[in-house]
Amino acid sequence: MSFFYYNLLTVLNSRVGRDPVGRGSSSNTNSGFPPVSYVDPTQADRVELFSKERQKQHDLLADLGLKFLQGQNKRKGKDFYKSISLNYSYINLQTLVPESDISFKPKPGLWKLIDPVVPRAKADPMGDWPSRLLHVPTMCSMSWAPGNVYGGCYKEPRYAVLSYTWGRWELPSNHEPPHPALNVVGIPWRIPPVSEELFTVEEFETTIRKCACEAGADFIWVDVACIDQRAESPQKMQEIGRQAKIFRGASQAFVWLLPLPNFPKYNTLSEVSDLPSSATRPSQSPMLLEQWLRVLERAYTHLQDIFERWYLEFGALSSYLTKGLEASKNLKPSPATFWHFTRAVNPVLFTLTCMPWFSSIWTLQEAFLQPTSIVADRTGSFAKSHISGNLYTLQDVVFYCKAFYQLPSTSKEFKNLGQISIWELQWVEMIERTGLHHLADRDRLTLYSCSGERNAMDEKDRIYGIMQIWNFQVGAAASAQLLLPAAVKGKGEQDQDVLRQKAKQDWTLQDLELELGKCLLLDLPIESQIQVHEMAVENRQSWRISRSSATPLEFLKFDEFGRLEGEIRDSTRKATKLELREVNGSTYAYFEGLACEFKTVQRAWTTLSTDNDHGGQADPDKATRDAEATGGSGRRKRPFRLRICLDHTAVINHEMLHQGISLQNVVEGKQLDVAEAISKCFEHLGRSISIFMLGILSQARNEEPMENPDIAIGLIAMLAPDNVIGGWYKRLGICCWDVPSSSNEMSSEATMEAVNIVSGISSNWSQLECIFG
Repeated sequence: MSFFYYNLLTVLNSRVGRDPVGRGSSSNTNSGFPPVSYVDPTQADRVELFSKERQKQHDLLADLGLKFLQGQNKRKGKDFYKSISLNYSYINLQTLVPESDISFKPKPGLWKLIDPVVPRAKADPMGDWPSRLLHVPTMCSMSWAPGNVYGGCYKEPRYAVLSYTWGRWELPSNHEPPHPALNVVGIPWRIPPVSEELFTVEEFETTIRKCACEAGADFIWVDVACIDQRAESPQKMQEIGRQAKIFRGASQAFVWLLPLPNFPKYNTLSEVSDLPSSATRPSQSPMLLEQWLRVLERAYTHLQDIFERWYLEFGALSSYLTKGLEASKNLKPSPATFWHFTRAVNPVLFTLTCMPWFSSIWTLQEAFLQPTSIVADRTGSFAKSHISGNLYTLQDVVFYCKAFYQLPSTSKEFKNLGQISIWELQWVEMIERTGLHHLADRDRLTLYSCSGERNAMDEKDRIYGIMQIWNFQVGAAASAQLLLPAAVKGKGEQDQDVLRQKAKQDWTLQDLELELGKCLLLDLPIESQIQVHEMAVENRQSWRISRSSATPLEFLKFDEFGRLEGEIRDSTRKATKLELREVNGSTYAYFEGLACEFKTVQRAWTTLSTDNDHGGQADPDKATRDAEATGGSGRRKRPFRLRICLDHTAVINHEMLHQGISLQNVVEGKQLDVAEAISKCFEHLGRSISIFMLGILSQARNEEPMENPDIAIGLIAMLAPDNVIGGWYKRLGICCWDVPSSSNEMSSEATMEAVNIVSGISSNWSQLECIFG
């Protein structure tokens, strides 16, 4: 095995406890290939993490009025819990405070309304224009003037924008020998010098000129030339708070993908023999970005052809990678195809994801704001596809990575293997580290957790570097707005001093996270809750985004701006209100709307799921049931979809089921089991668990209404006691389910009642006003 592959596998094998050359692992002895390690994807290395988190959380059970009697079995009825696959440890979870206690009664008199104002750019005289632009022919940084004029004579010029990273390679001002920096005139600050290991001044200027030329513009926005680099400058934070306007206003964006300094140059495909001959084979000369991107494109096209040929054999009309996989029991493709495929793709993904641009916190936001950015290599040259003839964009890279990310889990049945290769697991790890798969989904909430994997010179940049994804200004960026001329105009000297002092507030990462959470709930109330926490969230703050937030609801889609596709409507009976309340010095989310007992909705889910698939049992009255299931049309209904995703908390975790599955991302086919387990667990505890109706998502209709049913979005919460503030609700997770049409006259009475319940129009839903955290 080559030194490259040995290092590649060592990274992951150190996490799963395997030897990098596969000793002690299963191998395909008949294939003629070297041994390949395999791991069971259900044995995720999260198990140890979850166990540690559970130990940390035992002390938080008291906050919910619960107690865990470890190692004791004081309750009877194991057979009852065995019937629903409950772990026996939950028999030991007991309540300390009966729900009849006065501490469960809410005290709304203590709830103080928090001003529902989202900090955005105030009356900005510059509008959507940058405060400065770099005039490329003269390399002069020109300031904005009223009328959107730059340099006194260029009105509303066309400009490009360049995204790159350099902070980790900045040299100190007293570096010896003195190091040159980009020569820009017209600025009062010093351009930071950067180590030539990353790029030279000549390469930087050449890239700037090539990008401007490709965009057909004389101006370009580059951070070091257009943002004041002095740390104490209020203009710096003002411009950081305007990144969305700047990037979206550019005529064309560019991404400068620089190789990691001292990164070895590998011959990507020299040892791979069975990819199509049209695949580009890089030489031993220094790596060119175009060659690597062509490898990804060719490999993806080749893989897609394999799946499409397989689909045609079974009469499918669409590509596997876009529509998903229908299981086949007859066709068994040779593992050789996938062995060579993974061997070709892995070094490419490894090299690309190791590029500094994919590990910078600031480029994460820039990638979201301008997904169609053209990619350039170190020389400033642009990579072109041999297939389409178009220049490669960041969107192409993201698209390929998303497809490769999905492949290991979705191709198991296709390959007829119960396991996935360690190489496939490795590229999943590489893509997760960059967050490229979430960029493909346009999922804004999960990007904050992705920021934890990115390099930041200052921890606070994990918020400042992504806040403009939502067009928010928080912390120092919002405070800087207080010093704008429009903000201080007409104010006395004393009032201006107050504004200046407020603008100097020292913000912590925790402060910024709270501010971001407030902005999200106030501006995007329902979307702010479509997340789960994969790690513990303390101090009753589960209502807001955290470093472990994820959006695992696959059948919810986001548009190009990161907004939910479709229109959120309230239940026909009552509008939902989500606000913020300050209670005893802490911030809680406030809910006003319809709520229903969890077990009532759970029974409705079971009824509708059984109505569609009959629970997998033989149907003695098949003809009648088929007519009912198809509405007499001869075409079966779409299966009822349900998704339950739970926060990782002390009261609910992966040990609830014997399978040891992650409840933050419950596997298909286990949704009803989890719902029943939750219902029985809290019935045993004598605690109320409810579903808050957040809203119903109406999706775009096509010719078949059943293909796009409405989707109800609910929040799962448990009533908890507090002697000081009174009863409050602990957020446990979220759930989404299909809202079937109620127009089918052949449906049974039980089915119609279940439809009314899941639609939020049943009398089982009642008005609730509460705080939750």
